Amino acid sequence: MIAKKVTRVLMCRPTYYRVDYAINPHMKPGTSDKDLAMKQWQDLVSILNQLDIKVEVIDQYEDVPDMVFATDQGIVKNNVLTIANFRYPERQKESEYYAKWFSERGYQISYLEGGYPFEGGDSLFFNDTLFVGTGYRASVGSCEELSKKLNTDVIPLRLMDPFFYHLDMSFLPLNSETVFYYPPAISTNSQNILKKLVPNLVELDKEEILAY
Repeated sequence: MIAKKVTRVLMCRPTYYRVDYAINPHMKPGTSDKDLAMKQWQDLVSILNQLDIKVEVIDQYEDVPDMVFATDQGIVKNNVLTIANFRYPERQKESEYYAKWFSERGYQISYLEGGYPFEGGDSLFFNDTLFVGTGYRASVGSCEELSKKLNTDVIPLRLMDPFFYHLDMSFLPLNSETVFYYPPAISTNSQNILKKLVPNLVELDKEEILAY
């Protein structure tokens, strides 16, 4: 079955993107290339436009170098943004800017009240079920509150490899029947859950996942 077509996305222009600190294995302070980042961003915008996907842009602020990762900011459903509760202090101010952008455009902003860490990069829908990657950026405790706020079933998947610290780095729902995933990044128990719930669960090897 063909998945619902994406028609609109939000992206953050990398005006002030840089690597000043390290909060995951990929980050090495001082190694970012501002010009290359901007070129790659513009190339992606061009590709999305060619696919008839409308790109909305939020401007980056200088004090939040990781603000460019728009998907981390939360979950949008029914004109409500359930906003991220970032684990690391370096990223927490990003939420203020995204909340302002969305509220100015008529969205309601919903906050997790339990104080549990949660990021959008760990949250992916498969049909009506929300899978949440836990262990590095989101906690199991956030899942119950997300389920109530979103009125949907939420299933935690335990992440095992800090190299794949977000669920969206090793897990890709393609349509209502198919999911691509990288087994070593996810616990054995969580893999067993996926095998029961996903009709067509496709394993990627290390070379394939690194290319993705």
